[in-house]
Amino acid sequence: MVIEPYSGRIAEIPAPESVFVHRSVHMDLYVDVWWHHEVEEAAAIAWLDGFIGFMAPCFNGMTYQHYPRATFRDFPLNDWGIDTYTELVAITKKYDPGEFSSFPLAIGRWPGFKPSHEIGCATLMAAIQAADIIVKAG
Repeated sequence: MVIEPYSGRIAEIPAPESVFVHRSVHMDLYVDVWWHHEVEEAAAIAWLDGFIGFMAPCFNGMTYQHYPRATFRDFPLNDWGIDTYTELVAITKKYDPGEFSSFPLAIGRWPGFKPSHEIGCATLMAAIQAADIIVKAG
């Protein structure tokens, strides 16, 4: 577990002026789990899920993009917010049309995404459609 204090100089720059949208919070709490043997994986992940659920009332719903967790369905919305993410997707489409940055959590991509009603967040889906995002799964 790591607690990263924010505020101070971080808060001096308005969030809309950069892609770092976490400027109005006091801290970032980073928690992760590891295991040495495959049989320990399920218990470790269950503990992390339980901890996140227990602490959810203390969180603001945002996540820090450099600590990704692929199981968060709507991580783009939680990482950047709808306005910043929509802008980042447009920039990515313009400067990386060949999808050189094609890792699963890259801007405009995430595993298994298919433009449909199945995505968990209607607001994020609307932004994707508005930006005319073409996303390839996997």
